[in-house]
Amino acid sequence: RVGTLTGAQLEGRRYMPLFDYFKHLDAFRVLTGAFVSDTDGTGTVHIAPGFGEDDMDVALANGIPVVVPVDEAGRFTAEVPDYQGENVLEANKAIIRDLKAQPGVIVRHETYLHNYP
Repeated sequence: RVGTLTGAQLEGRRYMPLFDYFKHLDAFRVLTGAFVSDTDGTGTVHIAPGFGEDDMDVALANGIPVVVPVDEAGRFTAEVPDYQGENVLEANKAIIRDLKAQPGVIVRHETYLHNYP
């Protein structure tokens, strides 16, 4: 254990994205949201503003741009060239594989089932 920080101490800190596709956007920073708790984990979640109401609310309140690199059929667009044309759910295995290939990126990998609209 290196140290302990509260969510308030992390708020506003910037981080490097795991993939370079949207690194030019001012979007990779720690935000807070009332819908996040530590009941089922660390209390840290990734948001995707174009894919969820709570995510969108937090993003808009913090000036985070909304990016939707997925077409009407649920496939990645040219904005994500490594997975372009792949169904987002079917691409999960390749994405996890590619993340695991990056040293120090994956701490733990597990499947978390949740509802999709």
